[in-house]
Amino acid sequence: MPNRRFARRTHREAARLAAAGDHPAALAAFAAAAVEYRDRLEAHPGDRASREDFADLLAARARSFAAVGDYAQAYAAERERDRVADELGGDGAERAGRRLDLAEAAVRAGRLLTAAVQADAALGALD
Repeated sequence: MPNRRFARRTHREAARLAAAGDHPAALAAFAAAAVEYRDRLEAHPGDRASREDFADLLAARARSFAAVGDYAQAYAAERERDRVADELGGDGAERAGRRLDLAEAAVRAGRLLTAAVQADAALGALD
């Protein structure tokens, strides 16, 4: 059974490690928490709080990947974050922010067409 408490505790620890600049250790902790969140959402797809926490974790994980220079993994984390957070809904500004983060990660990963499409989607979300 997926344990939300473990996932949240591990997520907080990973965030502390990332804030201290220890991104490799933070990435290991983020990975452990991500597994728990994925399992939790598979068992309880309507758990909004877990979905929000998981989206936050994926954003932090993408920043840590970018900090160590692994731009392909940063893009993958942003892509998953966008997929997870889309089910939350939210206003246009939130969606636009997520799309711009995804576009930035895509540029760093060398996916220029994807970046252009996501930037356009961000502008569309503001309408």
